Amino acid sequence: TNLELIGVGGIYEWSDSIEFLRAGANAVQFSSAYNSKIATVTRQEDIASILSSFLIDQKQKLESYLGRKGIKSVTEIVGKIER
Repeated sequence: TNLELIGVGGIYEWSDSIEFLRAGANAVQFSSAYNSKIATVTRQEDIASILSSFLIDQKQKLESYLGRKGIKSVTEIVGKIER
């Protein structure tokens, strides 16, 4: 069977997402980070700006990590737990 998994819960930054991907998740959701980032924000425009900046930053950090490891695609680490 070709089961797709999404890692959710406890993902606050890019390094957390690595753990979920290595454990077999095909995608991750930054909802924990989202909730902590907007907890005290009241303006909708501020929320959108904060989350957009955060996600761009996390994507860049993940891409940098993959590049340092010589990994061309995030799919190369899915299910590949480091020992």
